[in-house]
Amino acid sequence: MRKFRFLLATLLLVAIPLGVNAQEKFIKTDFKVRKNISFYLCPDDKENPGLQLNPNKSYAEFQVFDFGEEGTTIILKYRFESQACDENGKPKILEGTCSWSSKWLMLGYSNKIPGGNTEEGYLITYGNQPCGRNSLIKTKNNGWALMLTASPEGSNYMTDNIIGLSVDALRTKLIKDKEPGRLSGGRKKGEYMVYDLLSIGTRKRYKSNGDYYYEANVDTPYVRFYFKNGKLEKFVCLKS
Repeated sequence: MRKFRFLLATLLLVAIPLGVNAQEKFIKTDFKVRKNISFYLCPDDKENPGLQLNPNKSYAEFQVFDFGEEGTTIILKYRFESQACDENGKPKILEGTCSWSSKWLMLGYSNKIPGGNTEEGYLITYGNQPCGRNSLIKTKNNGWALMLTASPEGSNYMTDNIIGLSVDALRTKLIKDKEPGRLSGGRKKGEYMVYDLLSIGTRKRYKSNGDYYYEANVDTPYVRFYFKNGKLEKFVCLKS
């Protein structure tokens, strides 16, 4: 427990410097990194700030999807298997997916981190600031650790796993979740079939005398879904 608390305190102090040279960079192009992890850290959860994991059976994977001017989506897939076992002699196993999507997202990387214990790390950034402290960090003595914290408004953080859904399954989920708007018809874009989640917005319209009023702006796309072979492969939130 003492080692765990020391590691948590160390990672909370990490601020990754980026953009200086080839060893410190922002990643916005399509990219994937997967690491076996020894610790999962969630400092916002006061009762369960994390788990010490079996690194041979636990991993975290960040995948960056670059949509050009439309934005960037970063998807995290993870599997945790605790090192300790419960009263039945079984480890705790957690599997899941979460994502962030915005025009202002990038994945930062550095292997020149100040402080003696941290060797390298990947950090989700929002604009030119860290997106919380959501990161994958390697320490000298404890291997790789995944940290998840609260994300800023506008980063469109989501914990639902929608990758792999069919069009009909996605439409059903959107209705069940009471997501505002509707799913458009599909259109071909390269190797993908693309569907938009359309909302009803408003726009300001001016009269000849200078007065203005608001007019419904129907079918404004705010999420774009890319399907391949009938399954959702990636998506991007168009408004941040």
